[in-house]
Amino acid sequence: MKIIMDDLRLTNINQIKRFLKGSEKCGLRLCSLSDKYNLINRTIDRLGYSGLKRKEKRLVISYLKKITGYKKAQLFRLIDRALFGDLVRKKYQRKNPNIIYLPSNVKLLEQTDELHLRLNSAATKEILRREYKIFHHQEYANISKVSSSHINNLRKRVVYKNSWVNGTKANKVSIGKTAPPEANNRPGSIRIDSVS
Repeated sequence: MKIIMDDLRLTNINQIKRFLKGSEKCGLRLCSLSDKYNLINRTIDRLGYSGLKRKEKRLVISYLKKITGYKKAQLFRLIDRALFGDLVRKKYQRKNPNIIYLPSNVKLLEQTDELHLRLNSAATKEILRREYKIFHHQEYANISKVSSSHINNLRKRVVYKNSWVNGTKANKVSIGKTAPPEANNRPGSIRIDSVS
């Protein structure tokens, strides 16, 4: 069930104060983001928010907090945006959506790791960069732009795991043997253990 909120009759601070007092035990929330943004825009414009006193601004914040469900810090940011223009939802846009690391790039990473015995991601990034920039190996053009944190993600890919040669775990080997001391045909020999 969708409820449409009509707050156009709340035109001054006294009415908002009475609304807040009367709706203390009521739970009101707008659902959609566009409804919340529209309410903030309308309220800021209708009440002349920038010209209000500090105490009156607090009442407006309390009113918007009750209706939208936003926290105070978020409301301050949204009000600032509404004061400098219409408050609209920002579209998310990836900064560089074109870099895609193909299986061939992951194979190059695997070969580099095999040659250098799988260094940490920062060192590997530098090796990949040098392969392209200094040694002019064109096949490294794409993988040379990888971030050091993304190298760890690429190492988890199936292509990398299938061809990784040194991916075995270390075997446990005993490095010493505990045995009683040899008497060497002398009676009363004492074993002395040192603790470090």
